[in-house]
Amino acid sequence: HTEPYDAEYVDTISDFKIVTDTMTTLEVDFNDLESMKRHFDGTTVKNFELISMVSNDFLDGFVVWFTLYLCENDLENFISTEPKSDSCWNQALFKLRDRVLIDSSYTVELKMSCKNGVLKIHHELDVEKNKIDLEVDPEVLKFLNDDEFLRELEFSVDKIGCIKYCLDLSPFPYLGLMLLKDGRLEKLWCNKNNQEVIRKIAAVNVIAEDRLEFVDGGVDMGIKYQLIILHPFHSLGDLDSQIVCDYEKYKSLLTVDGLLIPHKITLFGVLVNSYWLVESSRITDIGVARFKIDKHMNEYATEVHLDLDRPLGCERLSGEFMISEISFDDELHESKVNVLMRNINLPVHAILYHHIIQLTPSSSNFTTNRKSKLSCFKKSAQILKREFVVDKSCVIVSFVQNSGIVKCDVE
Repeated sequence: HTEPYDAEYVDTISDFKIVTDTMTTLEVDFNDLESMKRHFDGTTVKNFELISMVSNDFLDGFVVWFTLYLCENDLENFISTEPKSDSCWNQALFKLRDRVLIDSSYTVELKMSCKNGVLKIHHELDVEKNKIDLEVDPEVLKFLNDDEFLRELEFSVDKIGCIKYCLDLSPFPYLGLMLLKDGRLEKLWCNKNNQEVIRKIAAVNVIAEDRLEFVDGGVDMGIKYQLIILHPFHSLGDLDSQIVCDYEKYKSLLTVDGLLIPHKITLFGVLVNSYWLVESSRITDIGVARFKIDKHMNEYATEVHLDLDRPLGCERLSGEFMISEISFDDELHESKVNVLMRNINLPVHAILYHHIIQLTPSSSNFTTNRKSKLSCFKKSAQILKREFVVDKSCVIVSFVQNSGIVKCDVE
């Protein structure tokens, strides 16, 4: 990543709170070319100080947002991206490596710049010579922080004895490394994307490097594995259609008594009324419609809304219902399901999805629809092309899966 910060809606972080005063740092005048040049070449550096407003609390990072004034000398006409502003922009979150305990007299000195267009905060809080920085994909962090799912993975292989070869293509080979450390695995194959971090962790856990093999997409078809672990989900919440289509190929790489994880995935849904989803997927503003911009832009309206991890403003119009089991192939599959309505006073805007995962034939069901703040599974929603007004107690939901891609609609 070129930016030293994460882009987040910080108000969706349940325990987020501001613990220092707030102040203006950089001011860029877009009508002044010299001002823009000074900021871009790094000449302009703002020194400032933040003062604690709390006592006996923790500082975990710094949140930065902007206010864009649209007209010169008109301070009432502006766009703000501050927390809870309902802006379409995220806030920039500069995280500290370690928490800092602060009291009411605490102050922190900072410098801010945006050389080459990259916003940076300079401070002395993370200066630690004995620590090494390793770049880790955010998807890996979310996967490793989902302790409920990691426990399910551990339980799924609890009764497996010692095995020779394992292929672990999870976002991070947690299960494979655990088996190596426990002496239950001879050799692990895993994705090369995070090999620097994997090698470091293996070394710390006294795992010989020759017991690791890194693969780049392709898999050696001449090797038979006793255990293969797949993660057929994208980080934004939808199914990984390529893994769904290649499932049988991976199955052919198993030994006769081998185990392929997951065993089964089932798609569930709930019908919802949500103007927020509609407005997030297409142009609905009447003022814009006057210029007929919506007519052209809405041809490319979002059909599947991904990355839903914030509380969704919606009214549930049905209970949760099973849509279909996911078929692990690249064939066409179609089905329909009758759904009982519990509210027919509002139009249906979308089908909110979640999945039930069965890791092995003997495993219990694991739902991706959890209240856990640390879940590595995002939600997604199929947005209907038009409002569907229901005038009966039951509707039909159609399901189509083709080449691993899923689409549902209301009839």
